Parts: sequence; C-alpha cells; structure tokens
Amino acid sequence: MWKSMIRDYPEEQDEQGNTNPLHDEWVETLLEEPWFVALQDLVKWTGTWAGSEEELMKEIKLRVNREVWESEDFPADPKKLMEYYGILFCASPSSLNILDYRELKKEDVEDFDVPGWGPAAPILVERGRTGLRLSHEDARYTLLCKYRSPLPLAVLEFTSDRYKFNKKRRIWSGSTRELAEALSRNYYWPGSSYLPLPTTPEDPEGRETKRNLEETWELLGLSCPSDFRRFHERMRTCAYIVKEVGIKVSWKKEPWMVKNSAGEKRPTKRTRWTIEAPRWPWVSKGIRGSNSREMLLLVHLHMWAEAGCRLRWGSGG
Repeated sequence: MWKSMIRDYPEEQDEQGNTNPLHDEWVETLLEEPWFVALQDLVKWTGTWAGSEEELMKEIKLRVNREVWESEDFPADPKKLMEYYGILFCASPSSLNILDYRELKKEDVEDFDVPGWGPAAPILVERGRTGLRLSHEDARYTLLCKYRSPLPLAVLEFTSDRYKFNKKRRIWSGSTRELAEALSRNYYWPGSSYLPLPTTPEDPEGRETKRNLEETWELLGLSCPSDFRRFHERMRTCAYIVKEVGIKVSWKKEPWMVKNSAGEKRPTKRTRWTIEAPRWPWVSKGIRGSNSREMLLLVHLHMWAEAGCRLRWGSGG
C-alpha cells in the first residue's frame, strides 16, 4: 500500500546551521508523489484547468493507481488535498498554483482569463501564470517580437493613457484625426536614443527601416486626403494585430456636417474609431517584465538575432 512522506518533515538546517540534505531529498520525494504528479498532468497540455472540488478529486483519482487512492495517506477530499499542497508549497514553491474563485477579490479575478472559471467551477489549477491575462509589458514584448510595425505599439501605449483609459472606463472613441493625434503622441522611434535601429546585411545603415518609420510618422499627420485612406487601411490591419493582446479596435461611419468655402454646411459622413482595452494586470506572465530601456533593447536583440540580423544604434529620428 502506498505511503506518503508528507508528514516526515525533516529540519531544513542542522544544529550548525548548515543545509540539511535530508530536507532537500524530502522535497524531491514530495514532488514525485502520485497526487502531485496527477495535478501536473492535469494542466500539462492546457496550462489551466477549472472545475468544482468534486471534479478535481475525480480527475486526480483517474490519474493514480488503485493502491494509491485506496491508501489512508491519499488526499481523498479537497480539504486534505489543500493541506498537502500547502505543506509542499511552503517547503518548495512550485510552478503549480491552486486558486479558489470564492476566496479572491474582484480586482484579482479580473486579472485572469480562464474560460469556465467562476462560481459554478471555483477551483483553478494553473501551470505557472498561464491563467493570467497579458500584462502591459507582456503585450509590448509580444508586439515587438512578432511585428515590425510601430503602429500596433502606438495603439498599445495609447491604452496606458490614464486620462483616456482609467481604471473603470477602458474604452475610447473619436474621429480619425483624433486617433491619429493620439497615436502620434505614443509613437515609438526605433533608431532614436530610446530604441535601437534594426539593420540587415543588405541595409547596414538601416535606411529602409528608417524610411518606413518616417513614412508612418508622416502619415499620422493626415496632411492630405490620400493620407486618410492609407491611414484607414493600416489601422484595419493594425486591428487584427492588437486583437492578439486583447485590444479591440472597431470603426463605423456616422453622420457629420462640414462647411464649404462659402461657409455653408452640408451633410457627409466620417469614421468614428473605438478602442477597447483590458485592464492590464500588475503581475506579468513572465514573458518579459520591465518598462525599462534595457527591456526594449533585449527585445530587439532577441527579435533581430532570430532573423539573422545585427543591431546598431541609430542617430535619431
């Protein structure tokens, strides 16, 4: 019959204050106990699992041998399981978390994005921080690594404007020109003193990259009618990109009145843009976590190293 080692707790240090090797061996043994291995297997592929306490116990029982679940040492009820998990977590914090929806504050629950997790399925098992929504830093890292366009990044930074997107209201709406002005205030310049200018062997000075960046910057000025059309096209593409990090960009035509050269008003239509953003969690999923210039440099180093490119510092822009 299987026997758990959970109660055989050795001291962490010996009488001389040295690390007790028996304690480390005990922790390793606990990490290999069937009940904990079953929990890990539960989220091995999905990262998260949500359900009731009864469903959780059934899932664990299905993943262990009969001699284990028939043992008196087996955590056969939720209370005993949480006791075992608490002892193991205190001895060696693992990458496995068990959370109870009923015990969390509303603002803490909002940081998670786990389908089905709620009052009817209050128990969440997660591997690492897979249940958390992307933090602002995680979203920035994702956009920088996967896309070279500065426009999606400008949209992301705009959602951090505490005057436009406060804690309770995470939505903004405005005209095309108002949106362009907002994005220009949040435009990042790779090649400036803040971000490195990416180059390629074919373009060692980064001239092509810089030309594209300058073109987008000039486009935000909306200096001629054709700029509006091109801006609309790029924003529609941008909408699909930022959707990946939880930002929704939508648009619709609305009635509008304009004046002609004689001062007479005539009806027309204009585009109204709406941006909806999540409340960015304070805790990072661990993708990358810093607002610093160093973090952004590391992102670009990683991105361009994968592409077989090299970096140089630009002269500004």
